[in-house]
This record gives sequence, C-alpha cells and structure tokens, in this order.
Amino acid sequence: MSLHRLDKAKDKRFWSVRVSSDLRLIVHRTSDSLLLCYVDHHDKAYAWAERRKLETHPTTGAAQLVEIRERLQEIVVPAYVQQPPAPAEKKLLLAHVSDEELLRSTTRRRGNYAAAIPGDLKVSCATWLQGRIPCDGFP
Repeated sequence: MSLHRLDKAKDKRFWSVRVSSDLRLIVHRTSDSLLLCYVDHHDKAYAWAERRKLETHPTTGAAQLVEIRERLQEIVVPAYVQQPPAPAEKKLLLAHVSDEELLRSTTRRRGNYAAAIPGDLKVSCATWLQGRIPCDGFP
C-alpha cells in the first residue's frame, strides 16, 4: 500500500492509501494517529475528500466530518442604458426673415410662387427644399 497527500482536499491532513489499482482509502493523518474516513473507487474517493473536513465539535469535543458545499452563483452586473442624445434642433433656413417679407420678395422677383410655399414659411432646409435645390450650402 502506498500513502500520499491529497492536494485538492479542503482538509490538508487527508491522505489517500492505495489498496488496489482502483480502490482508495481516505485517512485523516496526524502525527500520532491515522483515522479511516472513507473507502471508494479512485475518483469518487478523491471527490469525497475534496468536499470534507474533519473538525472537533466545539461543545462535545467529538470528531465530526463536515461537508463543505460551495455554491456557484452568477452575479449579474446591471447594464445601465444610456439615453441617446437628443436630436439637434434643426436650423430654420429663413428664420430671421418675416413671413410677409418672404412673400413680398418671392412674388416681386420671381413671379407669384406663393402657392408653392407652405403655410409655415420658416421650414427647415431638409424638409421644404428637399428635391427642389441642393441643401449642402445652407446652414
């Protein structure tokens, strides 16, 4: 039989004793004693030892095997939604000119275009002039 320390065990005093090619004894080894704790096939015995510790009961002083249960919990980090920036206010192409002045200059220089001008004369370049003339040069 061979004896070796279990590296992944929670209790650093757990050792494995090889009985056969597959069977293992799990023992708790101190300087003056060996306590047989568990017997099983290789993988099951090692898994058992990884989840247990041998402790002394605080009141009675008796030895007790304590199972350590680890719980994996996914922590959800809240993602803060950023508000999209408010759309920029469209500049009105002729906002500085009064409606009456627009009508006068339009009818005086180019004939009577009053029917082609929408009711609200101070429209944005993109809405009223779209398709009529290129807007690239206007603010």
